[in-house]
Amino acid sequence: MPLPETYRNPWAALLWSAMLPGLGQFYNRDYWIGLLVLILEFGINYLSRINCIILFEFSDQFQHQIDYMDLHWLMFYPAIYAFSMWQAFNRAIDINQELQRQGRSPTIPPKFTGLFIGFSIGMLFGIIWPYKEFHILSGLGYGFIAMIIGHALEPFLRNKCSL
Repeated sequence: MPLPETYRNPWAALLWSAMLPGLGQFYNRDYWIGLLVLILEFGINYLSRINCIILFEFSDQFQHQIDYMDLHWLMFYPAIYAFSMWQAFNRAIDINQELQRQGRSPTIPPKFTGLFIGFSIGMLFGIIWPYKEFHILSGLGYGFIAMIIGHALEPFLRNKCSL
């Protein structure tokens, strides 16, 4: 498997895997293992009925939650999460060490902090102050607008604050 040319942040890989198992592997460009972990995550998610369990929990229907869950499959869920985060974190470290061993100075990928902070804040505003009663759509719409603004402001703030 070819080695990525750029530095891989182990914490970013870990957080991507915490968001959805397999995404940290995609971040590290380990596409086959990322696809495998993603398929396992979706399969276990479906077979354990975890999304329905979460819905019942938020609507205070605890007895439905207990009756509906498949505990045999649900027990595999933490293992997939833990393995995905562990593997992504350690693989990023291995990539960086291999780049240094080969004498290549790893280039640091650009930071898109403004994009993600803007998107998060915009989505929050859209959910709190929705357009009509469309909380999710308002959150996404405001999120994309704030994402563009955050990305446009990021270079200015980096120079001003010397980040």
